[in-house]
Amino acid sequence: MDWNYLYSLVAFVIGGLAGFQGVYERHKKDSPKASTTLAGFSYLLTRALFPSTIFGGLYAAKLVDSKLLITSLACGTGAELFLRTKIFIKQEQKAAGSIEDLLKGPLDLLRWYQNLLLEAASTSLAESKKEFVEKNLPATLGFEELCQRVFTNIDAYDPPPEELKTEVEKLKDEFEAKIDHVAEIAEAAIQGYLTDHPEATREQAIDFASPFVPEVQELAKAGKNGVTDRSKLDQQYRYKLAYIVYRHVGRKGFRTLLSS
Repeated sequence: MDWNYLYSLVAFVIGGLAGFQGVYERHKKDSPKASTTLAGFSYLLTRALFPSTIFGGLYAAKLVDSKLLITSLACGTGAELFLRTKIFIKQEQKAAGSIEDLLKGPLDLLRWYQNLLLEAASTSLAESKKEFVEKNLPATLGFEELCQRVFTNIDAYDPPPEELKTEVEKLKDEFEAKIDHVAEIAEAAIQGYLTDHPEATREQAIDFASPFVPEVQELAKAGKNGVTDRSKLDQQYRYKLAYIVYRHVGRKGFRTLLSS
């Protein structure tokens, strides 16, 4: 065996790192997980094999036989430069009267290939993300309790992620506004029925209003004291919060912020 072929690993690593850059730009903190999907791994492998194959071909054809480390580095960086190249084709007249250069090249093919495989990786990752949230979201805590846990634990970060804190505060305000709105609609429907039917009970008013007012039926079946049952809405916002936290801090941060 000719051990000089191992120099191709340098080009392989360069190509793989360049490919991982594309994965990270798409998936951020989920990049490691996305890279382990079939589509993500295939993308990284082909990006890594491209420059290393060039080196192997040059060496096999005896076009290079010295300074192999430098040659392998050149194959890795050169392949990336080639893939990111665009060539001027012509100038095009736009509707607004401006002139725009038409550029085509390997970069267009690279972007198409990257989008094709990373979109497939996104689909696999979404299912994995869903399973993770289902497993790790505390089942005994309501939405507002989860928000408070995030606010309590967020100071563990230095500095705390302000954008995440802002999004959670906004979601909490949205939840409270929704609860108030739903309660108002539900109560108005119930009181309207009771006004028209003074002999009716509150329970009868609720049963009547539910089929006609979705807010009553789906989100706010009021009890005897006018208290809104918000379990379905609470569940919806629990998952909204979970995916916001996941997007900002990833899996490890998810456990950090939502653990007791």
